[in-house]
Amino acid sequence: MIYTKEIGNPKDIAFAILDIETTDLDNKVEEIVNVGIIECTKDFSIVRGTDYWFNPTNRMISVGASAATGLTNYMVHMMSGGDLFTAVQEKLKQHLLDLKVSVPIIAHNSKFDIPFIDMQFNRWGDSINLSQGNIIDSIEIARRFRENGKDSLSLDNLM
Repeated sequence: MIYTKEIGNPKDIAFAILDIETTDLDNKVEEIVNVGIIECTKDFSIVRGTDYWFNPTNRMISVGASAATGLTNYMVHMMSGGDLFTAVQEKLKQHLLDLKVSVPIIAHNSKFDIPFIDMQFNRWGDSINLSQGNIIDSIEIARRFRENGKDSLSLDNLM
C-alpha cells in the first residue's frame, strides 16, 4: 500500500529524508516492511511525504524490532493492505531512482538503511544501487553536534 500526501510543488524538492522499518537487523534474510520518504525544499518545508508498506513474504517482525520501532505484525498486515506487491515495488523503485539522480538523500543510520534497501532489491531480482547516490547520514551529523551526553544517537535523544 502506498500513502502519499503532497502539499507543495515537486519542482521545489531540494533533498529527501528516508527511513526504513524492517523485520529485524540482518539484511541477508530479513525484510523491509516500510519505506518512508519525506521530500523537502531548501528551507525545510515539506513538499511530499510517502509511505510504502509491504510484506510479500509475510515474515514476522522480531520481538526486538517491534520493541525498537513500535510496529506490530498486525499493523504491518493492515497497512500493507491488498495492493499487488509488484505495483508497490515498481513505484518504490522508480521513486528511489528519481531521488538518487536528482537530490541528496538523508538517512538516519544510512550504513544500515541503504545497504538494506540495495540487498532487498537484489533479492527481488532487481538492482537500484542506492548506495551510489548522494547519501548523507544524519548519525554522522549528530555525532558532531551532540552535546547531551547520551550514549544513544537516536533522533529522540538529539532533541
